[in-house]
Parts: sequence; C-alpha cells; structure tokens
Amino acid sequence: MASLRACFVLFGALGLAACGSEAARKPPVDSGLFDDASTDGEVDAASPECLDKPLGTPCGSPDESECDAPDTCDGLGNCLPNFAPTNTPCGDPSESECDAPDTCDGQGACLANHAPPGTPCGPPIASACDVTDLCDGDGACVERFAEDGEPCGDDGSCASGICVER
Repeated sequence: MASLRACFVLFGALGLAACGSEAARKPPVDSGLFDDASTDGEVDAASPECLDKPLGTPCGSPDESECDAPDTCDGLGNCLPNFAPTNTPCGDPSESECDAPDTCDGQGACLANHAPPGTPCGPPIASACDVTDLCDGDGACVERFAEDGEPCGDDGSCASGICVER
C-alpha cells in the first residue's frame, strides 16, 4: 500500500494514471505546461518496440558500420542509436599533406578528412618554372608548373616545368 501511496504522491497531482497500470506506460497528453518550440507542441514518446524491454535489446535500425552500431533499447523504453564518438578512427588510415586519417562524425558517418582545395603542399619551389603545389580537395597533392613559354633565368623560358636557356 505504501508504494501505491508514493505513486499517487508523485503522479496523482499531475493527473497521470496509477503506477504499474497499462495507462501509466502510455505517453502523456500534452497539457501545454511544458511547451517546447523545437517539437512543435508534440510530446516525445518512448519507442513502442522498447517498452518493457531490457537494456541492450535490439530495436530500430540494424545497420552496422565502423561508425554506427545497431540501435538498442536503453532499458527505459527508448530506442537509441549507437554512433561511435566524434573523431573515432574509421575508413582509410593513410595520412599525407592533403589527407588526414578518416574519422567518425558522431552521427554514424565516416568522414574523409581531406585538406581543402588550394591548400599548399609538396616540396618547396625548386626553380622559376616550379610553382607551389596545391591539394585538390580529394586528398591528392597536385604538382604544378609555370606555363610553358613563361620567361625564366637570364634568357630562358619554361618548358614542362624546366627553365630552358635559348
């Protein structure tokens, strides 16, 4: 009887159903007391597939990848995604000036961490016909040279990245 009295003290004043009853497990009706603009007045309800299910019970999406384990019940009636934390290693572990190892984004996707297009890379400039190499945005360093015919040296011109004297 004491537990029923405690239940009434906790929930009776709010007009909720008695503890342990089927009605108590149903989502509450929105009374407008706890309006949340982000939910447009809707009350988030527990996942029906997780009601009365223990922690770890499979639910929701069964998809599995390096950054996303199958969804499971939390033991409180909610189905939760199991995303790997942000920056968890995944995918291609290789590393270069234009490509860092891939990492999870915390939302189930594996990100290719490429340097933005136009990021300088490669060896230092070696001659007047050699210009700064740049990352292409897809993880590669693109070798670049001055345009053929561009003047160089005392009386030369660039040809395929080499200064050719006339």
